[in-house]
Amino acid sequence: MRGSPGRQAGFSLLELSIVLGIMAMLAVAAVPRYMEEINRNRSRVTTENTQAILDAARAYRLSKGTWPGGASCINAISEMVSQSPAMLPPGLDVNKYNNTVSTSCTAWTFSVDQSIVEDWDGVLANNLPGTSIVNASQNRIRSTIGIPGSETANDAKLSRVAEQNVELNRMRTNLLLGNNDIKEVGRIEAVNAAISGLAEASQLRVNGVSQFNGEGTFQDGISLQKVVQENTSCPKTGAIARSSTGVILSCQSGII
Repeated sequence: MRGSPGRQAGFSLLELSIVLGIMAMLAVAAVPRYMEEINRNRSRVTTENTQAILDAARAYRLSKGTWPGGASCINAISEMVSQSPAMLPPGLDVNKYNNTVSTSCTAWTFSVDQSIVEDWDGVLANNLPGTSIVNASQNRIRSTIGIPGSETANDAKLSRVAEQNVELNRMRTNLLLGNNDIKEVGRIEAVNAAISGLAEASQLRVNGVSQFNGEGTFQDGISLQKVVQENTSCPKTGAIARSSTGVILSCQSGII
């Protein structure tokens, strides 16, 4: 059936309004999911970048004995970027929420501060160890680490670097090395030493009483420094000494 000559093809205003309304509802439903996905990706990358900064600061402290970035650590990120080789890639001074990442420190701790967005500050605080919300109105979080070896998770471990808290360098139980060697030792201070095998030393000095239960072999001379007078009393039978002229004397029945 032919239409009237004055009728035009296409959508009516009502039909167009319905289509636009449906598209608007679809867009309204999709935008929150789209924004959530964006923030989820931002959160993941921000977590990784923050952890990278903390790990680099910990490595810097282990290597140099101080936190990076001067006394207050305000320039920590740029200093770690400038190391050769670089400890961090450039660009981590601004997070994925386009907010500045700042650093600070005390003698014992190193901290990273940054602002996130609403509702996602708590997500990062849960994902990053040692992180808390320090300013809820600004969605600002702070991630803090202690001197390597001083964190709660490591307080039962022995630190290999000198610590202000000497307990972190002190063993509180037996040290078992599985028959492995100890090398590069400067000085050993001990109450007792039990050695079942060979003990080698270029010089041996004993300040107290010594006892040898087995045979002794000396490849060189023995110098007696105990000087006594002949025909005097002596405390122990078998003890030997010398006279002032070098004659070797022995204690026999209490007389030397």
